[in-house]
Amino acid sequence: YNMSLSQSQKELLKWHYKLGHKGMQEIQALARINILPRHLSNTDIPICEACQYGKAHLRSKGNSPLIDPTKPIKPGDLIHVDQAISRTKGRCLLHSGKPTKAKWSVITIFKDHASKKIFGEFQQSHGADETITSKHRVEREANQCGVKITKYRADNGIFKSKAFQNDVDKLNQQLDFCGVDAHHQNGVAERAIRTIIELSLIHI
Repeated sequence: YNMSLSQSQKELLKWHYKLGHKGMQEIQALARINILPRHLSNTDIPICEACQYGKAHLRSKGNSPLIDPTKPIKPGDLIHVDQAISRTKGRCLLHSGKPTKAKWSVITIFKDHASKKIFGEFQQSHGADETITSKHRVEREANQCGVKITKYRADNGIFKSKAFQNDVDKLNQQLDFCGVDAHHQNGVAERAIRTIIELSLIHI
């Protein structure tokens, strides 16, 4: 904690951490109805360095827009996709059937640009076949909601494989990539991954 903070501010910050970086004003609202210590409701709100870091991002340097700015954005018009690989493998979640020794080490994140909906698909590897299977699961779920996915934006990696690009072409979709050293162009997906990882670390 910052030593210049008052005791009440430190306590407010502590609750902020315990509640998964919940908004300070929301915490103070809980204090006003006596769910949390009431004295927190009148405390000056401190700055959370982790939240400030999470909001930081690189600015685009005159790159072309993600989608046509003259057209209204609707769900499915653009899906940001990226992968995160964990060195520590996790057990597969099974609701029925025999236990498996297979373990997950990859999560592929799909985030819709318009609705902000996030799809997280766990995989045993970052190979093209599993990634395409994850893509199809997301598309089936979107179709159930009446949404047709028409475009993806990705970093290079497995998304630039011939198999993944062929699948995009087969479904009459579009796929574009970030420029060299311009991962911020796909910052929406990267930020979603960081949020999920940071939240998981809080609850370990």
